[in-house]
This record gives sequence, C-alpha cells and structure tokens, in this order.
Amino acid sequence: MSRSRLLFLVPLCLVAFLLFWLVWSRSVLPPPNFTVCFEPPIRKPLPADVRKLVDSYSPKIEAALAAAKSSIKPYWLKAILAHESGGSPSAISPTGCVGALAICRNAVNWKGNPPRKCCENRANEPSPYDRCNEEKKTGYHCAPANDPRFEISSSLQLALGILGPSYELIQEQKTLNETQQLAALGLAYNGGRTVFRNYAKNYTSLEPVLSALDLGAAPSYRAWRPEDLARKVVEIADYYQWMEWLGNEWRGIPAEEEEPHPRYTCFINETNRLTRSDALPRDMRPLKIVRLSFGKYLPAEVHFKN
Repeated sequence: MSRSRLLFLVPLCLVAFLLFWLVWSRSVLPPPNFTVCFEPPIRKPLPADVRKLVDSYSPKIEAALAAAKSSIKPYWLKAILAHESGGSPSAISPTGCVGALAICRNAVNWKGNPPRKCCENRANEPSPYDRCNEEKKTGYHCAPANDPRFEISSSLQLALGILGPSYELIQEQKTLNETQQLAALGLAYNGGRTVFRNYAKNYTSLEPVLSALDLGAAPSYRAWRPEDLARKVVEIADYYQWMEWLGNEWRGIPAEEEEPHPRYTCFINETNRLTRSDALPRDMRPLKIVRLSFGKYLPAEVHFKN
C-alpha cells in the first residue's frame, strides 16, 4: 500500500471509529448526572366538561374491558383519560403520543403495518421535544384517517394491551391501597414499567417511586439530553400525584388537607440513581418545561443543573 493512500485511510478509519463510539455510547452508557428541583403540582378540581366527556366513554370502556377480559377498574382508565388528554381523541403529546390515551407508537406490538410516526423519538435522538415542537408548527405526519389511536374504542383496546402486564404485577403488591395501585399503573403507562427497579414495590409515596426510577434501563432515554431527562422526572412525579388525586375524585373521596412541605423538591441523578434533597443546590439555572393538567400542556419553569 502506498504511503499516500495509508495517510488517507488512517484519518478516515479514525473518524469512522469516533462516529461508531458516539452512537454506541449514547445507546449503552448510563444517562449523565443532573439535578432538578421543582414545586409540587397544584391540585385543581376536575373540570365539569372533562368529567362529562370522559364519563360519556363509559359504554366503550366497559366493552373494551369485557373484550380484553380485564379486571382493571373502569375509573382507572377514566383517570388516565382525564389526565393525558382531557378526553380529547385528537390529542398529540409533546413527544408524539396520540389520542385520548396518548399511546406512543413504539409501546404497541402492532399486527401488520403500524401507523405513521407523528414525531416519535428515534433511538439516539437527542431530544424528542424539539422535533415535536417543529412538527406542531408544520403539521404532523400522523392522521386520523389511517391511525387507530385517534379512535376511542381502538385506543382503549391498545391501552389495555399495554396496561395488562403491569396490572398483573400490581395485584401482587398487597401493601398498596386502591389509589396507590392506580398511581403505580399510571407510572408504568407513562414512563414504561422497565425503567423502574422492583416495579410497584412500596409505591406509597413519591420518594420511593423516583428512587426506583432507572433512566438507563431504556435505550431511548439513554439517548436523551440531561434537560429532557429532567423534564421526564418532573412529568413522572406529576403523574404519580395526579393519579392519586383523580382516583380519589372519581371514587368520591374528599381531598385531604395537604401536609406542609418544602417549596422545592430536588432530586439528584448520580450513577443512574435518583436521590432526594430538600435543599436547593447552588448554581442552578431555570429550565423551561410544560406540565400536564387535564390534557393541557402548561408552560412552567424548574431549577436544573448538570
């Protein structure tokens, strides 16, 4: 081999190796360390129009449960419906999940050809939020004409297929009351059951829930930026709280007086494990997020550093 050709191939191979390492590291290495501090969500009464819309799905919910031979309680599905979309069949989330139950394309084992992606995050993509924000302006690729997730009966069937395995595990946890079981089911639905260590065990408050969160367990999360991982932590924390609130509301249980708590709740992600800290660390910077409330994504701000 000539010297000139060798001099050309060496840097080319080096570039190829660096590209391979970059892709490999994003999909294999654990997520980076970060700290996120946020205020707890503000409890709001269930809007009458949301309750009326979600309650109107009762016959379809009962039919879907019967078809799936599922023992999941109907009001559990209503709580998820109310929180995810406010009951709107045309909803699309900031990460491209679709319909009244916000079903993500990669959460379903499709029979035949799956529907087109809206703005579903791909493996090794830095931020699903950026692309969804762009497609929200220019138009989504998914459409009700060829996507069953936009139809409420089909959406319920798909959701029950996702929830079934988690529900079976929840029934084994005798320490959880009915509302805590709903909260655990909602966490698996939102974040994915596999990202929680010892799923549903001792899920009696927010701290053990987030302490069990393993953001490195799913390849899609390992590829996210630290800022987006922090957004997901807040989203999961909110989901747990809202499932408890909505579960009690549908059962007619009055809201309990909240105990005093620090203004900010901080969680530090180190070596792929979240630990709580009630002290607001120094050198934090504001991070813009959205917080879900009855299907509406409301702008908010948390404290963050990495």
